[in-house]
Amino acid sequence: MKRVLIIFSFLTLGFYLFPQVAFATCTCFCETEDGAQEQGVADDITSCQSTCDDFLGCYTDDQKNMYPNYNTQCWTQYECESQPVEYSGGVLASEWDGQASFCTSGEGLCYNEPEPIKLNVAIGSLTQATSLGEYINAVYSWLLIAASFLAIVVMMIGGIEYILARGNPTKITTAKAHLRQAITGIVLLFGSYAIANIVDPHFVTFNRFQPPRIRTIVYLDESSTCEAMINAGLAVTPNPPGYQICGYKGTVTAQGSKQTSVEIGTECTYSMCANLRETCVGSSLTETGYDCIRCIEAVEKGATPSTTMCEQLEYNDLNPSDSFNYFCEYDPGFLDAGVFGAQCVEIVYPEDEYNADDSPTNVLNCDLLRADAEAGDSKSCRFYDNVVVGYEDNTGEVLGIDYNEVDDVEDSDGEFPWLELICDADPCHLAPPNERCEVVSADPDELKYFAAACALPPLFPMTAVLIVPLGLMSLAGDELLANCTNTSSVPYYGLFACKDVNGDDTDCNFSW
Repeated sequence: MKRVLIIFSFLTLGFYLFPQVAFATCTCFCETEDGAQEQGVADDITSCQSTCDDFLGCYTDDQKNMYPNYNTQCWTQYECESQPVEYSGGVLASEWDGQASFCTSGEGLCYNEPEPIKLNVAIGSLTQATSLGEYINAVYSWLLIAASFLAIVVMMIGGIEYILARGNPTKITTAKAHLRQAITGIVLLFGSYAIANIVDPHFVTFNRFQPPRIRTIVYLDESSTCEAMINAGLAVTPNPPGYQICGYKGTVTAQGSKQTSVEIGTECTYSMCANLRETCVGSSLTETGYDCIRCIEAVEKGATPSTTMCEQLEYNDLNPSDSFNYFCEYDPGFLDAGVFGAQCVEIVYPEDEYNADDSPTNVLNCDLLRADAEAGDSKSCRFYDNVVVGYEDNTGEVLGIDYNEVDDVEDSDGEFPWLELICDADPCHLAPPNERCEVVSADPDELKYFAAACALPPLFPMTAVLIVPLGLMSLAGDELLANCTNTSSVPYYGLFACKDVNGDDTDCNFSW
């Protein structure tokens, strides 16, 4: 006990001696019947609470996204009723629930119109319910009537017992108890209903069991693109007229019906490129300060390559389910000790596919890859070794694209980053059932030992005893071997036990 008193004394003393935590000023909001009301800047949350009868919140400058006007549950009546919800059976209208105390003035909760459901067992006259709340409300009303009828029956029984008691004290006591219990039951039934209805009518109607709808909010500021502002309902006029392309300016001329912090007269920048496979980024080489750049052109057009920059230049695939895959990756100089320097590179297949304007595509075409793999008698993970990575060749007078197979690009640590990226991702779904595509590598010494092991009977048929070791010895040069193969072939360096996309044995193709 003495120890507890000592600890309590130290805590009390520390409370008075040590400086108190200073709270940042915040914008105060109170709940009212007319909606959330801003009370101005308060010194701290405590002073805000003392200002409000119903405290809503006090938010610092870093918490502006928590203001009532950003509450995703709050809708205007027009927004709610003009946006029905589609479902498999048709369209459901939306119902506005009126002004909410925690929303700004003119906003409240929005609910979907319930879908009617036919009842297998009717409850009175109710044969279908539009919501669980309506069903519970019907059951509750029916049980209330049934319980009242039961209480009346118990009162009648108690009265009969009292009449037939004929002065018997025990029977009179039992009859009075039945009467008392029946009356108490009726009072509780209707009293609880009345109290619940006074506190909140929703307690007895159960008409809001479903959650309210969530409103989509688009956050805009002066740095937002003109396209984002137009999509949010703002009117934007291009300057000069007709130039609605990357780098050119526009001016907000009308705010539309949606609430936004962007004021009329705010300037924005267009970000649309004529070629959808290019991205609008900042550039010091153009008059507007922006340029449409393809992944592999980043260095040529004055951009500084980085992981973030290359991610921004990756084409936004509008149809992810098709056979086209796009890769724009940052290469700090993996190829030949950085012969081309750091740049953004494109991983493609095949390398000789061109667009209509005779420019090389920047796509990994899985339809062509699978077809070529099948033609090579190995529709398996092994074919990923033939995918190529394109570098902008800036070593000569004429710029061009230098393509290299992904298993030929090795970093300083002996890793094959682009082969690992494609093999692990398996974008063309070449892995056999219950396995995955994996990269396996081996140095020359490992391959020599493996070749010797292959020559030992009875591991392989006698035909392989003579042919396989010679083939492996020819592969074991001075360079690392790297293969993409299926899981069960990894112990054999992707040279044996290869399986195709169906799980059948297939050719491992040493030449790949």
